[in-house]
Amino acid sequence: MYPLFKKGDFIFIEPVDIKHVSVGDIIVCRRGRRMAAHRLIKICRDSGRKILVTKGDTFSEFDEPVYSENVLGRITAIERRGRHISINRGLYGVINIFCAKLSPFSKWIYPPLRRIKCGINKIKNRYAV
Repeated sequence: MYPLFKKGDFIFIEPVDIKHVSVGDIIVCRRGRRMAAHRLIKICRDSGRKILVTKGDTFSEFDEPVYSENVLGRITAIERRGRHISINRGLYGVINIFCAKLSPFSKWIYPPLRRIKCGINKIKNRYAV
């Protein structure tokens, strides 16, 4: 879930009832024998059953659908360098919703941004002392 989570961050997960998740939340779910923490993009229904559509922020494709029994919790906060950051309220809450709405277009947005970042890093490395 880079860039929201960075290497060395601690994440805080709270159990959550499927009725209380909303678009933009980062949910932790079981995927076979593994766990994944991805952003909730859309909530659908199939025969009265909720189906959650998730996606990693920098991935171009959506994940396989998630059913309520596979949801383990929701990430509520991160701790970075000793600082506790709540990610579901205030500015981070707005950013979460923005990222969820922007996510379907990420396959066109992220590749050019990666090339720009790579170019900047090459320039920095060339002139590093």
